[in-house]
Amino acid sequence: MVFSEQLDGLRARFLDFGALRRYSDEFDISCRYLKWMRGICLNYVQIERSNERYKMKDTDESQGSGMSGAMSDKLPMTLLGKTRLDAELKRLIHEERPSVIKAIEEARAHGDISENAEYESAKERQGMIEGRIAEIQGRLALAEVIVPSEIKSDRIVFGATVKISDVEEDVESTYQIVGGDEADVKAGKISIMSPLARALIGKKKGEIVVVQSPKGEKEYEVLNFEYK
Repeated sequence: MVFSEQLDGLRARFLDFGALRRYSDEFDISCRYLKWMRGICLNYVQIERSNERYKMKDTDESQGSGMSGAMSDKLPMTLLGKTRLDAELKRLIHEERPSVIKAIEEARAHGDISENAEYESAKERQGMIEGRIAEIQGRLALAEVIVPSEIKSDRIVFGATVKISDVEEDVESTYQIVGGDEADVKAGKISIMSPLARALIGKKKGEIVVVQSPKGEKEYEVLNFEYK
């Protein structure tokens, strides 16, 4: 599978700590950084499984949704989501990375680093920064940019703005289904990985979806949806 090959490549790149030697004479990546890398790899596996599960069933619907047939190998995101990731990556590489390198050098200049709290703190921060850089680069490498306004589908797919009604409480809500990095419930944007979004994918106007919540099952009616 193409995705598996990409994942292997990402793992190799994430675990290639040699690049970090350019920024620190002391090769001391924290345990938190290692756990972060493991979490990233597991996240891509989860995304692949989710995309496989919610792929459109036939070629016509897949083309109509604005997603390629190889979507299972891609990470869907809107243009706005990609733009934000690009901006964050630029900031991390050109601002945060040099800043933490300088902090490490200054802490090392104080002498013995074996019990230097400032040095340990800076090294941990470096690990977090490098972890986030690797994560964003991995996401962008798999990015499938979706323009909702170009989607033509009679079913709910990624990018749809959906108006639903809580069947029990008769309360209406409107959400757009977006990528994980774009999710903001208060702004009406929910992640494609969320239980509600997964329940809505593939549904049509008038259908009822059941979502598991902390208080039990919740039923929602799809009142309408659009692509804008």
